[in-house]
Amino acid sequence: MEWKASSTLKFLGNYAVQKSRDEALNHDAGNAPHHQVYLRANWEFMPNWQLTPQAKWIIDRSRVANDNRPAVADYTWVDMTLRRQHIAKHWEVAFSVRNLFDVDAQAPGMAVIPNDLPLRVGVFLRKSGLTFKAC
Repeated sequence: MEWKASSTLKFLGNYAVQKSRDEALNHDAGNAPHHQVYLRANWEFMPNWQLTPQAKWIIDRSRVANDNRPAVADYTWVDMTLRRQHIAKHWEVAFSVRNLFDVDAQAPGMAVIPNDLPLRVGVFLRKSGLTFKAC
């Protein structure tokens, strides 16, 4: 879903639901989130400057059959990007922080692994690029 609130502010989002079943074991297939929510805003607060926060909620992940560990915890992951476009006509630069609040998020691991797999910790990125328009 996308909503343009104004000429400088746009919101995007989606919701996904998944219910998978292992029919051989008559059990939830496990590991996949039953619900995911994604929201993003694009705000051009000055000409050629954009601030883009985004959030992803991962909700309700069951374990596979015969994995008796507690369910994997839900988490909310927030990223933020500041972008400057049209520098000297063709350049842009972006600074991003992934996992802004340093959430301790885990991906389900196999039962033989004692702990789940940690997702990345907070990361700061810089990206620059050169763009050309085809003639």
